[in-house]
Amino acid sequence: MNRNGKLVVIAILAATVYAGYTTWQGARGFNPTMIDKIKQEIRDDFTRKGNTVVDVDMRRGGEPRRLAGSVTLKAAGADQPQQKACTATLARDDTYRWNCE
Repeated sequence: MNRNGKLVVIAILAATVYAGYTTWQGARGFNPTMIDKIKQEIRDDFTRKGNTVVDVDMRRGGEPRRLAGSVTLKAAGADQPQQKACTATLARDDTYRWNCE
């Protein structure tokens, strides 16, 4: 193999490694520990507001950096539980935000 052939092989290898790395970076998402932490934060937040939390469910959807789910709770003085939709988003720096409506 001549010098130009070697350069082509090195360039192809470098492009393959770069493509694999960027794909891996984009696919990283919430790990189970983070999901448990978010669920506990949601539970604590609604409990602090005087609600009785029955269940918190957060799951990965189609995007690894996004969670969707719900919190089931009983408001103070209410007979029936109610459900609120929740989402969480993971930023590139591994910080997250969650919200329940």
